[in-house]
Amino acid sequence: MLAQTTEAQSRSVATQLSDELLSTVLVDSRNAACYTLPAVGVCGSAVATAATTAWAARVSTALPGTVTTGSVLDAGTGRLTVAIGWTGKETQDARRLEVVTDVRP
Repeated sequence: MLAQTTEAQSRSVATQLSDELLSTVLVDSRNAACYTLPAVGVCGSAVATAATTAWAARVSTALPGTVTTGSVLDAGTGRLTVAIGWTGKETQDARRLEVVTDVRP
């Protein structure tokens, strides 16, 4: 039972953190390309770059095991995909959450 609770908690944290980045991009949609991980191209907003770096650091400390983060903007569709991966605390199984939203202004 404890393992299931821990896994559910990790999924909840990952969901909350991915929503945090997506919400930040929606508020700052003209700099959406600055929120990609790894960074792609030149970003004109130091604030957006700093926010993305800080977000990735929070994700790395909030989830167990080996943590990966990524976000990709499809400029053609205006869709931003955020992916977070981690290793389960109890089972050591690889976990992955992927969320997508439209970030066009």
